[in-house]
Parts: sequence; structure tokens; C-alpha cells
Amino acid sequence: MSSTTGALNSAFVTPESSTLVASAISNITSSFTFNRHKTRLELVRISAAVMGIEFSYAAETAFVSPTLLKIGIEHQHMTLVWALSPLIGFFACPFLGSMSDRCKLNLGRRRPFIVLLSMGVIFGLLLIPNGESLGYWFGDNYQEPQTSTINTRNGSINLHRVTASENIVNFQSINKHPWGIFFTVLGTVLLDFDADACQSPARAYLLDICLPEDHVRGLSTFTIMAGLGGFMGYSMGAIDWDKTNIGKKLGGHVKTVFTMVTFIFTFCVTLTITSFREIPLWVLAESKYGKVKGVDSDDINMGTYDANNQITHASEVVQSCCLLPKMTALCHECIDDLFPNQVNLLL
Repeated sequence: MSSTTGALNSAFVTPESSTLVASAISNITSSFTFNRHKTRLELVRISAAVMGIEFSYAAETAFVSPTLLKIGIEHQHMTLVWALSPLIGFFACPFLGSMSDRCKLNLGRRRPFIVLLSMGVIFGLLLIPNGESLGYWFGDNYQEPQTSTINTRNGSINLHRVTASENIVNFQSINKHPWGIFFTVLGTVLLDFDADACQSPARAYLLDICLPEDHVRGLSTFTIMAGLGGFMGYSMGAIDWDKTNIGKKLGGHVKTVFTMVTFIFTFCVTLTITSFREIPLWVLAESKYGKVKGVDSDDINMGTYDANNQITHASEVVQSCCLLPKMTALCHECIDDLFPNQVNLLL
């Protein structure tokens, strides 16, 4: 028995095969760096993008409505401007999600869309406070509305306290402000839609590169970072930037807040997209389903296979390679029991 096992061991387990197995294990373990638990600091870095998104939300909520009213949009039309972004998102977000699931770029599935949508957020942050100035460049000749307030009871003029029952307010707008309105509304739609849409790939990126055991901690960190970004964003608007040197250089309170939010948002998104590399979808499809099961990668539902599936597959391969000597010995015993005469003849 022992001589037969030794002979078959020499036939099945050669130095070349051992070297190949060791090389395969080394390649697998070095290629998939996600197969470990993330630290809290790493989860904070992965979730930094949503913190930047909440900063932009705070600036948008606090200053967009006054800016729209200032450039001449009536409050009835202002609510329609806010309705544009959800309407666009209702039709566009499902397509963006499907495209993200099927994206085959080497950068990954989530990070390209995070970068693309973040560019839209940055353009929105730049257009909203500068829309009126851009309108002047394009030919707007806008002046502040003339307001006359007449008190019908006692004939006196009250410029500070106006009520509908006692006063008549007559606004006479000398000129329209079409270009300024266009750029400000465009910035509002870009900022609101892209900030909403960017949250989905940011959350999916966290789930893709983390082990299932880290999902609870990762999502809780994601939520904490979102709340922290909202709090700090609104607090930033409470500072009187007009009295500071920064505010004077940047052109006033609103422009200062939007400029600072733009830099903070860019920094947070950069932290996230440079934290961990994604496994490209074509690697997942070809290695796990194309070569192993013989399935065409174009016919696969790409949205159901993420990095965790590939990690599981890699772990199974490693375990199989580690069990190879035990399986070989077991096969040798079975051969001896089933074909004793043939083995003796071989010896």
C-alpha cells in the first residue's frame, strides 16, 4: 500500500505541479485585496463622498431659493424649478443604475459614475452663485425692481412693514434677466439631480468593496458621515462671511459658502475614489462565469455579480488547492481498494 501510494504521489504530485499550485495561490491572494475586514478609518474614507454631498445639499437648501427670487423668478415658478430635478431623476436614475451594473471599464463599475455625477455637482455649485454675473456677460441689463408702498388709511409711506390689507405694493421691473435666470436654474437642476443620483453609486461602492460582515458597520458609518456633513454645511452658512477677509475677497457671503463647499466636496470625493480599487466587471465575468461555466459574459446579468462573489470564488479555489494533498491520498486508497491487481501489475 505504501509503495503504491508513493509511486502515485510521484506521478500526481510533482515539483512542477506544487510550484504551479503555490503560484496560483500567491496570485489569487495578491489580486484580491478586499478579502479582509475594513477598519473604521477606512470605512470613514470610503464614506467621505456622501459627506461632501451633504455639504452641497446644505448650501443648496439654504441659498438657492433666495437666489432664485433675487434674480426675478416668482415664487410660483420657483417651486417648479425645484420640481425639475425629481422629474429628471425619475426617468434617468434607473438607466444610470443599470449602466453602472454593466459598466466594464477598468476603473470599475461605481467609481466612473461617482466621478461623472460629481462633475455635475461641481458645475452646479459654480453656476448658482455666479449665474447673475454670467447673465451680465451674455447681455443682461438688469436693475433692482422699483418698489412703491402706499398706505391707504393715513396717507403715510411705510417702507418696512407691508400688509395686504393696508398697503398696495407695486413692483416695476425695468428689464428682464433671462440669461441670469437660465444659468441659475441650470445650476440648480445640475446640483440637485447629480447630488441625488451620486448617492446610489457611492453606497454601492461601499458594499462592493467590503465583506458582507462589514456591511452593517459600513452603512452605519455612511449614515454618520452624511449627518456630519449636513450639520457642518448648515453651520458654515451661519457665519457672517461678509465681515471676513475671505468673504470680501470671494465676493460676498453666498459666493464664499459655495466656493468653500466646492473645495470640500472635491476633497471628499477624491478621498473616496482613491481609497480602494474595484475589480473590473470583465474580470469577474470571464474568470468566474466565462471560463469556468462557459457562459458568454454579454449574456450575464451583470448587476448580480459583485466583488464579494469573486472573493468567495477565490477563497474556494484557495481552499481546493490546500486540500489537494489530502484528496490525492484519498484517491490513492480508493484505487488500491478497487483495482488491486492492476496496481500490482503496474509495480
